[in-house]
Amino acid sequence: MVIETTKLVGPTKISDQKDFGDFRFPLVLSPSESESRKSIDTVDAACDWVKNNKAELDAQLLQNGAILFRGFPLKDAQDFDKFVGAFDREPLPYVGGAAPRKVITPRVFTANE
Repeated sequence: MVIETTKLVGPTKISDQKDFGDFRFPLVLSPSESESRKSIDTVDAACDWVKNNKAELDAQLLQNGAILFRGFPLKDAQDFDKFVGAFDREPLPYVGGAAPRKVITPRVFTANE
């Protein structure tokens, strides 16, 4: 599966990925290995790609159950927060969990303290 509107990103295989015929779990998307990869070389370009492909990404999320993004130019928590923000969803605060976590950005928390 390639996101049809740009073809800048395509599926990637990882170990332990499960193939269920019509879909894989998780679906792993990475910038394509071609000259076009240079088109997604900044956080802003990655965010623009998400915004331009949101409907297809939402459909793939429903079909596959999860999407893992690999190889995108995200270097720190602020980049990740901006990328997640491009999906235009309300942040989910960490409330009442068993593990203590620190808020790094509104959408990024530590895994465990």
